[in-house]
Amino acid sequence: MSGRHGPKRKTKKAKNASTSQGVNASAPGQEHADQQGKDQMTAPDNEPKSTWKKFRDDWKLDLVFLVSIGALIASGVQACYMNKAMQIDQRAWMRAWPIPGDPSAPKGQQTAGIISDGLHVGLKIKVQNLGKTPAKNFHAKVVILPIAPGQLFDIAFDTKGHFSDNRVTGVFYPGQEDNLMFYSMDDNDRVKAFNENELEAIKSHEITFAVYGKLSYEDIFGHHRWSNFCSSIGEKDTYTQKSCGEFNAAN
Repeated sequence: MSGRHGPKRKTKKAKNASTSQGVNASAPGQEHADQQGKDQMTAPDNEPKSTWKKFRDDWKLDLVFLVSIGALIASGVQACYMNKAMQIDQRAWMRAWPIPGDPSAPKGQQTAGIISDGLHVGLKIKVQNLGKTPAKNFHAKVVILPIAPGQLFDIAFDTKGHFSDNRVTGVFYPGQEDNLMFYSMDDNDRVKAFNENELEAIKSHEITFAVYGKLSYEDIFGHHRWSNFCSSIGEKDTYTQKSCGEFNAAN
């Protein structure tokens, strides 16, 4: 019996051996379960990092980024200040002041700048553009208010008897100056007519004048500008300074 069955057993063993030799250890389907688990756990580390993770992991890139942002902000602020400085340097600057009277004129004919035609009283105001660019849409409002020497007064326009005389011109060019005539106005917003007694009081300085005004205009940059002035005509007294206060100003 052993002689007959011996070859069969040998053939079966050989068959099993050939089957085991056909197994490919490197084939993915033949990996051990534990090894597959390890590969799955380590796989995410091989994925590309996001931009934020790169910045977070590399502090040098963070520093460069922050410095760049700071430099950009500083450049913007500097440009803003340079633009403002350029506008201040190049803008129009308007000013005005009463023209003093002619000291050689006979007393009473032209007292401290006041000009009278025997009925009305006016005053010349010199207006000048001290800036480097034109002033557009120029408008001046001036009040010439008769008061007693030493009298305090309120600064107001077109109210409480303080009626202004207005002038509107187109453009004042750099360096241009002009003498504008303004008159004392009455309660009906017309040029005031003074009687003989009042004119005599003006000549003898029993009546003096408070003069104040507001200049309005636009510069070439489109900004609305204004300039105020306030003074007295006739007898000098501290009441003018008290009444004018901080009205003498400009923007």
